[in-house]
Amino acid sequence: MRKFVDRLGVAGWCALVLIGFALGSLGAPAPASAQNEVENPPDPYVHKVTNVALPENIPGFQRHRVVEFDAEGRDTGIIYRPTDRVGEITLYIYPRRGRSCEESFASSDAAVMQRGASVLTSEDVFSIEALSGARQISRSYIVEPGGYGSEHAELISFLYVACPANTDFMVKYRGSYPSAEAARNIGIEQKLFAGIDWATLSSR
Repeated sequence: MRKFVDRLGVAGWCALVLIGFALGSLGAPAPASAQNEVENPPDPYVHKVTNVALPENIPGFQRHRVVEFDAEGRDTGIIYRPTDRVGEITLYIYPRRGRSCEESFASSDAAVMQRGASVLTSEDVFSIEALSGARQISRSYIVEPGGYGSEHAELISFLYVACPANTDFMVKYRGSYPSAEAARNIGIEQKLFAGIDWATLSSR
């Protein structure tokens, strides 16, 4: 991680983390006062409604932060960092709040584009086997150097939204990596998702 911080600069690294949370679930967000970074989250951290367990360590990844965006912990963001490469990943589990999967994806896509990104691949770029029964939508982006408003190299960024059937909750993945290491990161999301048991969500 030190190499990534050196490359982006401390300000750039912090901006990536904050932007990931700023994008949030984007579906009738909770008041800012309700947002709470969970101190010393347990291992695993268990989402309070779906009971999905998010381990502190997954082979190749380490959980870095957990933020609950509402007082009940229904809307949650979990940051993971790869342990053997540079990058930043945030998983969100959050309520649909009456939105379709397409509507939720469109809101998140618009937020990414407003942050200085351009679409790299508009068609679905990946799907997650563990959520194969869900509606899944994904897209990739190029973020130009400094596009997030701070000093950083060119990035490749991903947005993925999954809407399992028979539940009012959805899952979102946001990942950003230096574009110079794009080939190395092909399939990285599959490894992360494989380390999480999604059965309590996908079987609801």
